[in-house]
Amino acid sequence: MEDLQHSFSLNFWPLLIVGFGGFLLFFVLNLSRRIIKLAASTSRLNGRIQEKWPLLERLLWMLFALSSLVAFIKPNPIAGSIVSVILVATSWVFIRNFMAGILILVEAEFKVGQSIRYEGYEGKIKSLKPLNCELVLDDSGKEVVSIPNSKLSGSVLVRTSPSEHIVSISSVVSIPLHENLAKAEGKIESIILNMPWLIRDEGHAFERLDDSESFYNYKIVLHGIDKLQLREGMQHLKASLRSEYNI
Repeated sequence: MEDLQHSFSLNFWPLLIVGFGGFLLFFVLNLSRRIIKLAASTSRLNGRIQEKWPLLERLLWMLFALSSLVAFIKPNPIAGSIVSVILVATSWVFIRNFMAGILILVEAEFKVGQSIRYEGYEGKIKSLKPLNCELVLDDSGKEVVSIPNSKLSGSVLVRTSPSEHIVSISSVVSIPLHENLAKAEGKIESIILNMPWLIRDEGHAFERLDDSESFYNYKIVLHGIDKLQLREGMQHLKASLRSEYNI
């Protein structure tokens, strides 16, 4: 009888430990995200880490949730299992969308800025969030549809023809002659890599021009589906280079 009562009793210490662990993980991930964002422009590797960081974050949260369930059930075999089943059942929509979001990032078929058609809606992907995808329907950005990830991953999506939407922008950037050329080119490539709205399949021209008296000169051509974003991206590239080389 005493063993049965013990099986149905709840030990709340694991809940406190899980709560503290969740807070600690939240703090570490947010700090890491800020550090990676600051370091992303320094190298291509850091840029790729930033690109994959959302997927890594979600995988870590999934592992944390599974380990938390185990930590809660182990000292509370019966009661813990009952409570866990209730939690999973009541949170099933959340869990489904979260897992579908991970699958979308793993498959990497869709990305921010891409044009798609979904059940009568056609627009550009504004963001791929943990639970949903935001689709902008008009150029003003005011009409936005939120699509749950579980519906997005389980539906037939049409990527509209890129040739209908692709726009390009070009400009010349300069690097002081006394700077390390290979490092400077790596810097430019890294900054371009960290612009998620670019259409990389089109390739991006990175052409060396004739040197001037004091500078190496490059012609940069970027491709995307939003002219304003491309202009902002080019301005960001130039501002980063001016800051880096005190131009």
